[in-house]
Amino acid sequence: MENLPVEIYTWTILAVIDSAETPFLEATYFPTGASRMGVLTERETHSYVQNYLQSKGVFRISPRDDPFTNKGKCRWADVYSQALTILNEYDCLDVERAADHELERREIFSVTSVGRALLTRYDIHIDSANNHIYLFERCFSESVNTCMSARRTSCPIPLRSSEITKALTG
Repeated sequence: MENLPVEIYTWTILAVIDSAETPFLEATYFPTGASRMGVLTERETHSYVQNYLQSKGVFRISPRDDPFTNKGKCRWADVYSQALTILNEYDCLDVERAADHELERREIFSVTSVGRALLTRYDIHIDSANNHIYLFERCFSESVNTCMSARRTSCPIPLRSSEITKALTG
C-alpha cells in the first residue's frame, strides 16, 4: 500500500477521542492521563492517533505515512490536518477553543452524535501480516450476519472509498 486513504485517519481520530470516554479504555490506552472524560486536546489527539496506528502496525503496511521518518512526517501532518478539517466540516467533532493556564490557545475535541453514528456503522480492519488496512461496514441484521459468516474468511469485506460516507472521505 502506498499511502493511507484519508478515511483511515478520520475514523481513527473519531475512535481515539471516543475511547477517551470509557474509564477502562482511558486507563489502558491513555496512561499519561486525559484528565477530562470524552474530550482530548489537539495535542493529545495527535499523539494518541499516532500511537494507535503505530501500535497496530499500520506504518509497516504504509511506511510513507510514518510520522517518525523524514518522508512520512510531511504526509502525516498534511493528511492528519485534512482529516480534522473534514470531521469538523461534517459536524463529526465538537471543537472548543479554550485558553489554558499558560495563556496559550488550544482546541479541545469531543465526538458528536454524527461522529458516533459513523463509529457504529464502520469499523477498521488492520492486519499487518497481510498488509490489510481498510474500513468495513458493520452488520446489524442477524440474517446479514448469518449470510456474511457463511461466505466470510478471516477478513471482513473492504469498502472502496466511494462506498464510504463523505463525512469520512471528504
